[in-house]
Amino acid sequence: MKRQRKVERTIEKTIIDEFGEVKHVEQTLVFKLQNVNESSFIKTYLESCQVFLSIKSGTLKILFEIFSLVQYNTNQVDLNASIKSDIAIKLGFKEQTIRNAISELSKNQILIRISNNRFIINPFYFAKGEWRSIKKIRENLTVDFSPEGKIRYTLKKTNTENKS
Repeated sequence: MKRQRKVERTIEKTIIDEFGEVKHVEQTLVFKLQNVNESSFIKTYLESCQVFLSIKSGTLKILFEIFSLVQYNTNQVDLNASIKSDIAIKLGFKEQTIRNAISELSKNQILIRISNNRFIINPFYFAKGEWRSIKKIRENLTVDFSPEGKIRYTLKKTNTENKS
């Protein structure tokens, strides 16, 4: 995503009469807008602070690496075997450690599985994108409670899924 940033420039105009004396100095401020790339951020909501307490430090490192892979305005992340291997190499972990961390993040409802290797980062905890997009993702989740009393987030079924 690109956002706009103000850039300031001053233009001075000096008027000198025929005797070489300054009669008038005029200053004009010109603002130009430049695009700045803002795609490398993750919003963290206060609800996520409690979730951090239940996560192992190694899993947190893996989560932060996953954050860099999250797609803008969808909160989706693909975690196929190749990507898991890349994360393992980058962090110096075994691939099994990455798989275990993904399981832990899913169990803690930080990652919500939408297909075999595709997840969304829980938009009630973290987001990458504009609010209107994140709000739509939130609206597409059902929030209920497990028998143990823990909050559970699941994707709502689409019309095509309901028909089958």
